[in-house]
Order: sequence, then structure tokens, then C-alpha cells
Amino acid sequence: MRLHQVLVGAAASAAAHEFAALDVAQKAVTGDAFVAYKMLIEWSQIPPHLPESISRDFLVAVDCAANRPLCDDQDVASFPALRYYSSKGMERYRGPRTAMDIAMYLKSIQRPLVTSLKKPDIAGFSARDGTTFIVHVPGTDDEATALLLGRLDILAARHGREIAFGVHRTKVAAPRAECFNSETGERFEAANLDAIDALEVLARKCSQPVIRRFSRQNELELMSVQASLVLFHSPSSAARLAFAEAFRGLALRYQAYLVFVTSDSGAYPEILPAGSTADDEKPVLSVLNPHAWATFVMPPDVEITPEAVETFIGQISRGEVPAVGGAEGQNGGLTESEREGKDEL
Repeated sequence: MRLHQVLVGAAASAAAHEFAALDVAQKAVTGDAFVAYKMLIEWSQIPPHLPESISRDFLVAVDCAANRPLCDDQDVASFPALRYYSSKGMERYRGPRTAMDIAMYLKSIQRPLVTSLKKPDIAGFSARDGTTFIVHVPGTDDEATALLLGRLDILAARHGREIAFGVHRTKVAAPRAECFNSETGERFEAANLDAIDALEVLARKCSQPVIRRFSRQNELELMSVQASLVLFHSPSSAARLAFAEAFRGLALRYQAYLVFVTSDSGAYPEILPAGSTADDEKPVLSVLNPHAWATFVMPPDVEITPEAVETFIGQISRGEVPAVGGAEGQNGGLTESEREGKDEL
């Protein structure tokens, strides 16, 4: 597949080619165009993450100021806006704006939403990066199997860009599902798939990243978890990505007690602790107990490293760090299970 990406923004860069508005419009009409209505620095970092089946010369830039009619024709009201055009229509990209995430999305475009698997295919399919979800069903075409596969198709249509779905027809008495998350190394299984939301529940549980990203979509969920949140605030996507890489091990060790989250302080400044500001060079780390609404801010002169954060968490659990807002003095702002969990490290 030759996939073209069209970038429409303030200016083109050396990583992209200038493209005439007419050519862009034709690609949008005929399909096979990934259109980004804004120039982002991450574009130059995408090609190394792509397989050879996706052409490396697909980066194309169009100056929206010079080609305003094109943006108007495509109903681009604000930036950034990323869209995939194919023969089936237009699909908006709503994921994180990082090179790795966009590359994973472009890879997902190449695969079917649900892949039919034979037994020899399963090991290779499960070894993919990201999250893989396989449903094993009887080889017969009975009504129960048809209903289950229908629910799988609906789930894949909703989450097929983030999760690779497969179906394996085999000689089993009853269907079962398994899901593997390569980031966490965890495998989940479900044998009782009678409930309408059984597949959805398993997929959500399995695909949860070790370090989550704050967004409007998951804000309520994060504030409702039975754990305190370790929040890394920065407007820099590179800094947030570096934090996620460096802190994955610590987050795994604490995952029963704490949830690690990165937050774009440029997009969500209200999530920053009171009196704190974050910029590209100076991020902010805080620990929030959402139930007591108590926030603990790491001193700005301390470098944010896994060792320093682990020490900071221990100080909070011992009541040595004053809270900013909320109820103070309740196990240092951590729940009893979180506090006891420090002794298990």
C-alpha cells in the first residue's frame, strides 16, 4: 500500500514536500491520504517507526494560509486536525500527537479490523507490539457463535486502531477470549462470554497502559480510581514520552497502589497544582489523592527521576510532606493500602 500523508499548516519543513492544492484535493477524493492540518515537529520522526510497506515519501506539506480554499473545502475549522481518507470515507485521528502513536495508527490502517487466524498464526499474532485480542470459537456456525462474532466486530470497529483483533475457529466446546498487552507483559483470559459487555470489559482491562495520558475522555475515570495519582505535568510531548519510558518500571512496581499519569500542561493547565507552572524545561510532578482532594508537589529544585520520586512517595506516606488543598494528615494523603504498599518494595 502506498500511503500519502498531507500536512496542512503554517509552513512546510525539510521533512516534507510542497504539494499543490489540486493534488491534495484529488488524493482526498480518491482515498489513501492521511491528512494532517497542521505541521508538527513529530512528522520527521515518524518514518523510522513505519514498516517498508508504507512509502517513506508520503509526508507532504501544504501551507493553509496560501491554500485556504482547500482547508475550507475539507471543513478544517481549527488546528491540529488529522484525518485518514480512504475509499470507505473519512476517519478522524483522535489519538496522541506523537510520532510513535501516529505510526502505530498508520500500521493499523493496513490490517483488517478482525484477522482470521489458524493455530500456527497465533504465536506471531500475539507477539505484535501493543495489545492483541483473540477470540477462540467453535468451528460450527450456530446462533450463539454468530452473536459473539457480531459483538467482536462491533468492538473491533470501535477499538481496532488501538487493539489488533483476531478470531480462531477451533474444536472447542465453548468460546473463550485472551488478550495480551506487550507493554505490561500481562495476559488476560475470559471463559464466560455470555454477558453482552464481556469482550469490552476484557479489552478495556487488558489495553490499559502502564502510564496513562490525561484527557477529557478519561478525566472522570482517573478521578474515580481507588488510588492516588502521580501526575507529570509538561507542555512538551517529548518530555512526557521520556517520562513514560523512564518511569515504566516504577509504575509497574506501584500499580496496585498508585496510577502514574502524564498531563499536557499546555492543554490542561487547570490540572496543575495551585501556584505551579510548567514549561518545556521545567516540568512539575505532583501526587493527588482524588478522594481527599489533597495534592503534594515535588520541590521544583529536585530533579524528577524514578529514585527521587520513589523517595518523595515515601515521604508523603510518612506524613512528611504538607498537602496543598484538601484534607491534610490522612496517612500523608495516601490511602491505607497505598501506605502499606511501600513496605512491599
